[in-house]
Amino acid sequence: MLKIGHRGAPRNEPENTLRSFKKALSLNVDMIECDVHLTKDGQVVVIHDPTVERTTNGKGKVKGFTLKEIKRLDAGKGEKIPTLEEIVKLVKGKCMLNLDVKDTRVIDKVVEVITKFKFAAKTFISAPRSDTLSKIKKKNKDIGKVLVFYPIRYEWLQRIFNLFMFFILPLTKRIVLHKAKKAQASIISLQKTLATRGMISFLQKHNFKVFVWTVDEKSEIQKFTRRNVDGIYSNYPELL
Repeated sequence: MLKIGHRGAPRNEPENTLRSFKKALSLNVDMIECDVHLTKDGQVVVIHDPTVERTTNGKGKVKGFTLKEIKRLDAGKGEKIPTLEEIVKLVKGKCMLNLDVKDTRVIDKVVEVITKFKFAAKTFISAPRSDTLSKIKKKNKDIGKVLVFYPIRYEWLQRIFNLFMFFILPLTKRIVLHKAKKAQASIISLQKTLATRGMISFLQKHNFKVFVWTVDEKSEIQKFTRRNVDGIYSNYPELL
């Protein structure tokens, strides 16, 4: 089972910063997950939100800043928002990298950086859309593809899903499988609510690896370990 530091080690250090990733490496993670966005001048930076308010002392959209401007912001404990190049230089030769892509406009630049550093074989790109992952294969076939599946975006829908999960799950299995095949992904990343023993086993029997996110309780980590998942994302990599 792969130990994956979700945004590094954000319960110890500011998320998606070099400090957070260094902490995750010190905890012997197998993979680091982070999020990427484009700046105004087309540079790939590592930050989760499309805006800077939550994680820095600034205001505005990431795409509204040049790299020089965004580097002036404090991302916590004096840390700066890192570039993808900085992250690749840090982790290369130490662990794998999982990049979460929500905006397809960043893909060309991401692939350019990963190819430049000859890190494709150790890089995986996560996305919820199959067309996004298909685009990646055309750019660099060596980059791994992870289909992120999270059908439940609203709390009230989550409650309904939990109530009727026994009936909904068989259909959901088929939907996930169809999307993963269409995307030509090798890994499926499941919201932990969906990661039942049956779902995990079903997808693995169809030759997909299954990652689960985001698991921060020791008891839950043990539960998913018993279910033989292939990887767990956690904000507490020290528990993995």
